[in-house]
Amino acid sequence: MTTYGLTATGFVRKTYEQIVADMRAFMRDRISPKLVLDATTPEGNIVEITADELDPVWEAAEAAAGALDPDNAVEALLVGLCKLSGIYREPATAGTVSVTLTFTAATTIAAGALLLSVVGESSNLWSNDAEIVATEAGTVAADFTSTTASAAAIALAGTLTVIATPTTGLASATNALDATPGTDIEGLDALRLRREASLGATGKGTTNAIRAGVAAVDGVIDVRVVENDTNETAGGIPARTVYVVVWDGAGEDAEDAEIAQAIYDAKAAATPTHGTESATAVDPWGDTKTQYWDRAEMLEAYISITVTGTATEAAVVAALLAAHDELIGEDLLFAALFSAGFRVAGVTNVTALTLGLAPAPGATADIPATGTQVVVLDSSRIVVTLA
Repeated sequence: MTTYGLTATGFVRKTYEQIVADMRAFMRDRISPKLVLDATTPEGNIVEITADELDPVWEAAEAAAGALDPDNAVEALLVGLCKLSGIYREPATAGTVSVTLTFTAATTIAAGALLLSVVGESSNLWSNDAEIVATEAGTVAADFTSTTASAAAIALAGTLTVIATPTTGLASATNALDATPGTDIEGLDALRLRREASLGATGKGTTNAIRAGVAAVDGVIDVRVVENDTNETAGGIPARTVYVVVWDGAGEDAEDAEIAQAIYDAKAAATPTHGTESATAVDPWGDTKTQYWDRAEMLEAYISITVTGTATEAAVVAALLAAHDELIGEDLLFAALFSAGFRVAGVTNVTALTLGLAPAPGATADIPATGTQVVVLDSSRIVVTLA
């Protein structure tokens, strides 16, 4: 016989079907075994109505029982549990992009006063971060941020061209490269995984602790940590040394001082670090300690694809961009791109696909990435031919 509620092995919830079955058995035992308890009788309807009310109670009890278990906590209970470990759910973020503005005369635009939108997406708006000053006719580069924080804040290269707030003296606008897209609020599964990974940061001296510490720095996307625990140089890493590789995007968004501090706080005492980047960390007594690391080398990939069917160029580009994770050591796979192109709605065939590290690529092989490299994509380097 199944025991429900809190047990020695956890919480066992009654399903809706079990609630109905137990209530029917109880009523037949107390009143009569001949009772008809289906939807055709008043008594049967009472059973189902009551079960409808009890089912959410069992659901809430199950959630409450798992509130302190990181594997079972859900919704706000998981968010609260993570806070106990100092881990806060990442909020939604806005997209960012550099835009080239062309002026016909000297013009000054206040911060936030200029709105641009993506072609065909009037609600996908972006505003200037700082005051823009054009002292004469010509071009000015300015940073823009999406007005909404979500993963829908996307502006592929050459699409942020609509001037939503016409301004005297401003002739045109365009973004040469894809915007750094916004993000939605962190998913609960991702939050749960990040909490588990962050627990490694409470240790000290392990590669996991260093990786977790550096990964927590704002702007850092990916981290790779290698230790040479031998007495000889190995793989270019000096003996008894820790080597950290950081990927913080094309704009090097993470602060050097914060990376250095994270490395120092997590590594073992007196352990040297290796790399061409450097900054100083501060020890508990206020003394400075220089830390070394490397930023991942960017490999800018070019893709040329020919498809048949009714798909749009934008849809094919978006699918190719989504087919690759820009992480350290992740190869750009020909098969992944080919498959992504085929899955686009309206595509009936992919008749040609080439990739490489230079314009007009001619290869059909994967682009490999070492443990210090990141293969990066951009719509400005993707050529789609609709046959």
